[in-house]
Amino acid sequence: RIAPPSRRVPRGTSRGRIPSGGLLSSAPLPPSEPLAASPAGAWAEATARRAETGKGGVPSRDEVAQKLQELIDRLERADEGARERLSGAVPARVIQIDVPDLDVSFWSELQGGRLDGLHEGASPDTDIRVVADSQILVDLVDGERSLFSSYVAGHVRIDASMADLLALRKLL
Repeated sequence: RIAPPSRRVPRGTSRGRIPSGGLLSSAPLPPSEPLAASPAGAWAEATARRAETGKGGVPSRDEVAQKLQELIDRLERADEGARERLSGAVPARVIQIDVPDLDVSFWSELQGGRLDGLHEGASPDTDIRVVADSQILVDLVDGERSLFSSYVAGHVRIDASMADLLALRKLL
């Protein structure tokens, strides 16, 4: 069936594209925009950034542990009001972080707005499980990547209740 002339789409275009260069446009990104929209682009960007700092391509187990400890320390230095809000939003929870590219897991218990320390290995009783490759995790802790956009893009998997998901957003 052929669409009437008033509804035909000109050759070389397709429905759903915004010709003005909007968000859904197929037009190339301006040169100032990062090209890390794809996992390959994110990997290339992260590798280049790590090469500039003199580090290899993938963060090591020790580097990931150090970044997670930085997150714990940052929460410890937060003002009491922030910890109280987190404590009110999240009851005591065990958070496990799996890093599949390094084949390692870390966990900590969040209680009273504080994380009890970093433990290596699988937790005996996990309430919230976060799965992310090492570079994604380092970028999240460094604030170079958003938890929400990483989750939506499939770079981070989180197994938790909806209430815990919303609370976890406050932590990262």
